[in-house]
Amino acid sequence: MDPPALAGCHANNGKWAASGQLDHALLENMPGLAIESTAAYGVMPEWVEAAAFAWLARQQLAGRPGNIPAVTGATRTVSLGQLFKS
Repeated sequence: MDPPALAGCHANNGKWAASGQLDHALLENMPGLAIESTAAYGVMPEWVEAAAFAWLARQQLAGRPGNIPAVTGATRTVSLGQLFKS
């Protein structure tokens, strides 16, 4: 069985660069975890935030929730954001 993998968006020359407390905690507490750049999946690290907001906008426009209560700790699913027409 392959070790668990995580795609991260902090890159240094195309390779994952541990950059902070969360990164170090993941590596310390999950032995064998393979962390690689999102670039390995065709998403440049610089695009991750924009892609996340685009997905949230798509969810909002489709009337779908933008959260997962089991992950966020919310009590229910909700559509995140609001659309204002001019």
